[in-house]
Amino acid sequence: MSRSPLSDDQLAELIDWNHESYTEHFDSLNRLFESLSSPEEIVALARSWWADPDERVRALGFDLLAVQALDYSWHVLPLIEAANGLALDTTPEVVRASAAHALATICDDERVLFPLLRFAADPEADIRWQVARGIPVGVDPLPEDRSSS
Repeated sequence: MSRSPLSDDQLAELIDWNHESYTEHFDSLNRLFESLSSPEEIVALARSWWADPDERVRALGFDLLAVQALDYSWHVLPLIEAANGLALDTTPEVVRASAAHALATICDDERVLFPLLRFAADPEADIRWQVARGIPVGVDPLPEDRSSS
């Protein structure tokens, strides 16, 4: 597993969750987020998790940035870069779902619109739901799509 401020047992607890333990999962990640000393440390941990071979750990990198999405903006660009870097046709569902969820939690920043829309045609309904609920509010007029340039 990846280098992190967590023991292997603590990391194993974070990746062992399901829909019934959703609240506890994100509460644990919120405590971890708040225990880290700087934005750089948080982004570095998310990046190390995104590089992990275990898809559940990769998903944690997105989950970590989702927990404080409305309180901070410094993590938006690293999140967008990571989400845009996913090959949607080969990325495991758990990673796609966490990426879409993390983008969807940033509902007040138009920069997430086009990265989030990448997930709109996902075969999984729960991922498409993240797109629908995460469209940034107040985006008018729509920003220019710069992803194709």
